[in-house]
Amino acid sequence: MRWMLWVCVLVLCACGGGDSGTEPRVVPLLTRIEMTVAATVISSGVSTSATVRGFDQTGAQMAIAPTFASSDPTIARVDASGVITGARAGQATISAAAGARFATSSIAVIAGAPVALALERPAAGAINGGAFTTQPRVAVVDAIGNVVTADNSSVVTLSIPTAAGTIGTLSQTVTARVATFVAAGLRGPLGSSQTLTFRSGSLREVSQQLAVLPFSFANGTRLIGSGVPAGTYRSTNPPDALCYWARLRNLTGVQDIIANDVGGGPRLLQILPSDLAVQSSGCAPWTEVVGAVTSSPTSPFADGVFLVGTDVQSGTWQSSGTGTACYWARLRNVNGTQDIIANNFGASPAIVTILPTDVAFESSSCGTWTRIP
Repeated sequence: MRWMLWVCVLVLCACGGGDSGTEPRVVPLLTRIEMTVAATVISSGVSTSATVRGFDQTGAQMAIAPTFASSDPTIARVDASGVITGARAGQATISAAAGARFATSSIAVIAGAPVALALERPAAGAINGGAFTTQPRVAVVDAIGNVVTADNSSVVTLSIPTAAGTIGTLSQTVTARVATFVAAGLRGPLGSSQTLTFRSGSLREVSQQLAVLPFSFANGTRLIGSGVPAGTYRSTNPPDALCYWARLRNLTGVQDIIANDVGGGPRLLQILPSDLAVQSSGCAPWTEVVGAVTSSPTSPFADGVFLVGTDVQSGTWQSSGTGTACYWARLRNVNGTQDIIANNFGASPAIVTILPTDVAFESSSCGTWTRIP
């Protein structure tokens, strides 16, 4: 039985639950991450870097491989290594993720160095000889187009080709981030397209195209130059509406009239640069002449003043009226000064030959004129 005792002793020695003397191994778990950004305010086109650290349940730092994202890449973009680059001015949030843990940081992007001008509001309504109906507004911008709000000193000038002329204020200093023009405008051939160019020192210039529109004015007395530019105007009235105009050399009322006229139908008026003022009453708005008032130069026409070659073709015309007060005149100009080449007053029907060298033709109470083939 002695050998059974020894077996029992061996079994007890091998199976008894004694202390081994070693600690159980703790597996590290990622419990939080922290992100720091070298600069939270950057200029457009400038980069900064984000650093992310991970920590386990004991607070010890552990190695991680985070992924990055931007809430708005058009403002600030971030690459896989955490390099953040500013683009458009504004605010964006950069986020980092590792497993189920996240960290964020806010980034402000401001404009970079000024490099160019930009039209924040283009000019509009280029009325010949008048101010733009919408005045242009120009900003100083960086390479990406952000407005440089810190610039309050650049002087922006407006110029157009020498074939046309500018009026009003031609330069403005940037104030409150933009240069806003006041009472700027241009003169130029009607219907032409003019190039407006804005410049400021070494900054890249900016331009726009603008068509010249006809100037228009209503009844009353208006100064020439500051109120109405010199030019040839038309007032389109019905035949029975009397329209009166006068070119004035002074405003005293004494020997003030250079020339005047009154009549119904379309009226023409050439204002000269030497005139001091123009006066009109009972007329439809005066508008610079652009195109014809008749459907074609050979179409029948009634009372009024018409441009030869534009409204009325040269040739022989006959009136349809039956009264005794038909008046017609061949005109060498439409400014009322020594304007009549020939005229006639009498019974209708009347017949007249209009020459190609005539500037205009005037008719009153003659009925309808029809061209004789």
